[in-house]
Amino acid sequence: MQFHQIADHPQVASTRAFCPDPTFGEALAADLPSSSAYTLTPEGRGLVIRTARIVYAFERN
Repeated sequence: MQFHQIADHPQVASTRAFCPDPTFGEALAADLPSSSAYTLTPEGRGLVIRTARIVYAFERN
């Protein structure tokens, strides 16, 4: 079998079809610079962070 190069530089095609989705932490880290406010819930059991794209809510068990 013979392979031929199409251009002077070989090209590579790729896909993310089998790559795992980014983790929740990566999305949060990307959104934090656009955060506009945060709220600590009563008794300090929760945290709400408002960003331009989404609102993150965390609750401690």
